[in-house]
Amino acid sequence: MADCAKHFAVIEETLGEALALHQSGQLAAAEKRYREILAVCGDQAEVLYYLGLLCQADGRLDEALRHLEAARQRDPQQADAHLAVGALHQRLGAYVEAVDACREAVNLAPEHGPAWYNLGAASFAAGQLHEAIAAYERAVACTPDDVDSFYNLAIAYDRAGQPDDAIRAYDRAMELAPTDPDIPYNLALLYKRAHSFALAQRYLEQTIAIAADYAPAYTHLAAIYGRLERSDEAIRCYERLLELGHDEEAARHMLAALRGERLEVVAAGYVRKLFDGYAGSFEQELVAKLGYTAPRRLRQLVGSLLPVGNRLDRVLDLGCGTGLAGEVFRDLATTLIGVDLSPRMVALAEQKRIYDALKVGEIVEFCCQQTERCDCIVAADVLVYLGEIAPFFAAVAKILVPGGLFAFSTERCEEGFVLRPTGRHAHATDYVAEVAAACGLRVVLQEETRLRREKEAWLIGDLFVLAAGV
Repeated sequence: MADCAKHFAVIEETLGEALALHQSGQLAAAEKRYREILAVCGDQAEVLYYLGLLCQADGRLDEALRHLEAARQRDPQQADAHLAVGALHQRLGAYVEAVDACREAVNLAPEHGPAWYNLGAASFAAGQLHEAIAAYERAVACTPDDVDSFYNLAIAYDRAGQPDDAIRAYDRAMELAPTDPDIPYNLALLYKRAHSFALAQRYLEQTIAIAADYAPAYTHLAAIYGRLERSDEAIRCYERLLELGHDEEAARHMLAALRGERLEVVAAGYVRKLFDGYAGSFEQELVAKLGYTAPRRLRQLVGSLLPVGNRLDRVLDLGCGTGLAGEVFRDLATTLIGVDLSPRMVALAEQKRIYDALKVGEIVEFCCQQTERCDCIVAADVLVYLGEIAPFFAAVAKILVPGGLFAFSTERCEEGFVLRPTGRHAHATDYVAEVAAACGLRVVLQEETRLRREKEAWLIGDLFVLAAGV
């Protein structure tokens, strides 16, 4: 401390030079000055703080953290040092430590909006959702004109299942930043999830009015136009996606569907991306809202063909998704294996702990690679993404034991197969039977069923159980 006092004037002058160099982007020269000060007086919290910020800007994050931690230890009353440590911990993925540092900052500066904002961000990243909301609410109270605080508060409300609060926060953010396309886009997604399609459409159109190249908005807007049977507008959206080079496989697939073209093979990338995006809400949407029961009914049909109490040694659930079929077939299977193109779907299925093995992969390719035969193969809501089914049936037939069962669902059409405007294929019952026979499979059971609700009506399809030839 004696050296600090003795060289106070020189330290102040050198610090001024260092800060000027730092602000002008001359980081190497600024760092040299900071280190000159620390060589004389190593307890300078302010210098350690600025040196930490410099190292962070230079990408030396571990060194930055050491300097910033030292700064707040030497002067624990400085909120900025706690905030900087919190921000750096968050950047490094140490979210709990980030929360702790930000809490120190708000305790020292309870009216400092950015401190509350940082605490909200750290808490959100740490999975502390309600703490994040409380912090963001304090942030907007302290800085009522800060759009980022309202925007992130809206996201937290939405994640917490408080859509009305989220809407109010987004509305305020939009008042503050009317030309920011992210705000109406997020509002649109919120309304779309709530099936308020007119409002979703309005905000998506507002998004692209602000930013004509905002590609994700065209994806969702096209889906809404398709749902409203406004095919020409949906086609224009998909054409725009191709121009922007965004979501191209989906755009090509849906353009074919809307133009009435025939697709024998569906791009695997399209299906993978579709279900990765759908994974989080898949079961709630399909079962709770749309009344989907095909897996349960397929289980009943297969069970009706087995002697009472019999189990199947090896059951393969193709296109297993989150495990809806696996759950109902588990009691029939000694070994249950699930396969799906979507890694996110497979991850959710794994959490249920109902499968003996789970694989991410394309189902026809997976079947062709198998050397061990199966007693039963299930494919609920899978053929709608295949079009031409002969390669799939042939692959299935090769790995079924003699007399083995193949249970699946289809959407129904009058002849052959068609790609509908929904982007899903439908198959005629006669066509399914013809392909089955050509592959050495025979129809044991076939049942018309209501697959799920679509808009205000039931979608009619078929459930099949085929048996491999003996």
